Amino acid sequence: KLTSIDFSATCNARVTRPACMNLISAPRKSPCRTVTRSTSRIRGARGTCAAMVPVETVRSFKSVRGEELKGSFVSGGDATPVVVLAHGYTSNRNSCKFAQIAAALAAAGISSLRFDHPMAIGGLSERHGPFRMGNHNDEVDDIHAAVTFLRDNGDTVVGVLGHSKGGCNVVKYAAEHGDVCPPLVINLAGRFIPGRASLERRFGEGILERLQRDGPIERKEPWGTWAITYDDVRERIDLPMDSYAGAIAANQRVTLLCIHGREDAVIHYSESERCARLSGSRAVIIEGGDHNFTSPAAASAMCAEVVCFFAG
Repeated sequence: KLTSIDFSATCNARVTRPACMNLISAPRKSPCRTVTRSTSRIRGARGTCAAMVPVETVRSFKSVRGEELKGSFVSGGDATPVVVLAHGYTSNRNSCKFAQIAAALAAAGISSLRFDHPMAIGGLSERHGPFRMGNHNDEVDDIHAAVTFLRDNGDTVVGVLGHSKGGCNVVKYAAEHGDVCPPLVINLAGRFIPGRASLERRFGEGILERLQRDGPIERKEPWGTWAITYDDVRERIDLPMDSYAGAIAANQRVTLLCIHGREDAVIHYSESERCARLSGSRAVIIEGGDHNFTSPAAASAMCAEVVCFFAG
């Protein structure tokens, strides 16, 4: 069963309702609540990750910077609605069960385009310039370029989903471009508190001061070498995520859903709860789910929630 917490009233009222395992209407601007999804009762529901893997085709389009961006298009049938999937930091279009999400959506009659940002690791897209970490403005532009490309082709884009850094980006996109953003948005295990603490856990204490004092710092990763810069880090730290959530709360055109794994060791699930609370949205916490929903049960539960939301 699901336990919901309604933050709009007493902040501690609890109600219980049956688990959503079929294609039902997703709440539209419902009161903010947190829902805990148990994975113990997940079966082969329609639209879950157990669906057949459909045929993929490569689509390409241009970024506003002139780079050729490429992605995998999975059709849910003729004249079906489309969802855009945006990956996170040091990943690519096939990360975080994106292929399984695409298959689940296709089984429910929803097409999808999951594309590689220029900063993708092992991706298909063209990159102009060096690898960057904080480039949220560019990646929001890329998401909108994907949406615009599909619309120009005559497709109806009903939603966007972003994972990890991509979750941060779709929240930013919905807040800054609420008049043109697709109406349904999923923040999947997204970073909502991009402050010093998360950066220092990854790059060491005092990283901002060291960059300001010493200049760019070279980093060697399994996938290559890059330089972290002060401006790159500053762009990330200065993201006004609480304000973005407030803008979404005020926009009756856009509906946001936050999904997070309770066992996520990269980004704590409380960040999605905060995003949902401030944006007047719903947070679904997947029991047993890590950052990439690697367990089959957690992946199935996550896919079911994604399909329920976009098919509503």
